[in-house]
Amino acid sequence: MEVKDRVKAVLFDLDETLLKLPVNYEELREKLRHCASRLNLKFEFRRILEDIDAASRIAGDDFRRECYEIVESYELEAAMKPIPEQDAAYVLEKLKEGGLRIGVVSRNSRRCILASLEKLGLTKHVDVIIGREDTQRTKPNPEPIIYALKLLGVEADEAVYVGDHPYDLAAASAAGVTFIAVGDKIRGYGSRVRSLREIISLISI
Repeated sequence: MEVKDRVKAVLFDLDETLLKLPVNYEELREKLRHCASRLNLKFEFRRILEDIDAASRIAGDDFRRECYEIVESYELEAAMKPIPEQDAAYVLEKLKEGGLRIGVVSRNSRRCILASLEKLGLTKHVDVIIGREDTQRTKPNPEPIIYALKLLGVEADEAVYVGDHPYDLAAASAAGVTFIAVGDKIRGYGSRVRSLREIISLISI
């Protein structure tokens, strides 16, 4: 099944799409809960970024900065030992050879994205990187995808976004971008692939 006759840009999520970041989330959540408890706040941080923002509306900007510094420290530790998804480098190389622009749009920090891509030798294939600090709102809001399109100089109907999470689907849909789901987290969606290599056959290049 072909996604569209011709696209100019392919955007990717990072974690669980191009690679896996081995973040110790339980330890991270426990550290965030400890920070919140010092201010008599009870948050479970099941949804880490959303709960940080919710708690910060009560605790203020200093608390928010502290929490995001903690999150990034765990991300950067994981970025030193990323696990590439099968054929990630091959797919990026083939898309670039086909004349497509490549972007990475993630809820991870920019430093984490750069470090993990560099560790795997993937940076050379990527034209634009959008981390959570690059826009005011993160996925599932479409703002990061829209910003990436602006930097790449392409329209929404000329781009594809590849991701594994319902947040990715929501952001792509709101941005007016064709979405390709990777893996099994998003069921019942038309353009879904089991592996990154299948993306090449979905896009005419």
